[in-house]
Amino acid sequence: MTVRTEISGARVIVCTRQFDVDTVAALSTACERAAASGQRLVLDVADVTFGDYAFLDHLTVSPWQW
Repeated sequence: MTVRTEISGARVIVCTRQFDVDTVAALSTACERAAASGQRLVLDVADVTFGDYAFLDHLTVSPWQW
């Protein structure tokens, strides 16, 4: 997972490989930090090869969503 800032000012979190109950905490932390910055947040999940219920739950009901 990498985090970058686009020229437009959006914070982009690029997710790769697998996310499950044991690894989703890092994604959660990155999203919380990006949301706190006040920048638009983009999650790029094109290269995620596996996501369990914890990953899907994070994408759909996370408290950082507006």
